[in-house]
Amino acid sequence: MHHETTVRVHAPIGEVWTELERLDDILRRSPEISGPIQVDEDGAHRIKVRLSWGPLSRLVDATAHIDSAIPPHQLTWSIRVPSLDVLSTQVFDLTSVAEDETSLRYVAEVDCGHRYPSKLRRVLPDHVEEHVESMASRIGTLAAQHWQSKQRLLFRSGPAA
Repeated sequence: MHHETTVRVHAPIGEVWTELERLDDILRRSPEISGPIQVDEDGAHRIKVRLSWGPLSRLVDATAHIDSAIPPHQLTWSIRVPSLDVLSTQVFDLTSVAEDETSLRYVAEVDCGHRYPSKLRRVLPDHVEEHVESMASRIGTLAAQHWQSKQRLLFRSGPAA
């Protein structure tokens, strides 16, 4: 399963990259992650992922880690849910469009080997689409807000004396 989206962010590429530098921060911004994030010695992040089917929901154990990073242009990370035999590989691609504008492309590729794939295949596409759209929007909005706040502080402080 595959879903991607691109959003334009009114912030320089470096400011958008700042929102992606730490996996902890990315995971905290994900509405599907529930509870504390535990980081193992090997850098794997142990998390709980909430899957919902209408009024029902289930928490499943998962691990997340960064696969590769090319600052400030690309971050690849993944989540593995062993109980459902799900591997989700996700990529953030950043492209500078102008001095103060960045294109943020977010792609998620999900492979499911669960023994009940037909049931999961009906549920997972909605989860993947919702995750990709909300995360791209959330990260873009935060980057723009942080950059605009910095600009206002610079404006208020005026020229150096």
